[in-house]
Amino acid sequence: MSKKKNAEETPPLELAMSELEQIVRRLEQGGGSLDEDLGDYARATELIKLCHGRLSEAEKTIQLL
Repeated sequence: MSKKKNAEETPPLELAMSELEQIVRRLEQGGGSLDEDLGDYARATELIKLCHGRLSEAEKTIQLL
């Protein structure tokens, strides 16, 4: 899989962080079913990994500059 195709399949950092914030708010408010909360938690974990990876790449680029 090429980097270009992978980049098209994943949201930009800002959108990923926004979605993560929405999930955190939903989980903090409670009231969802266990299945919904587990799904949100799984998605949040994916988004955290994505954001961490993007920030690491940006840090490496900055260091090279």
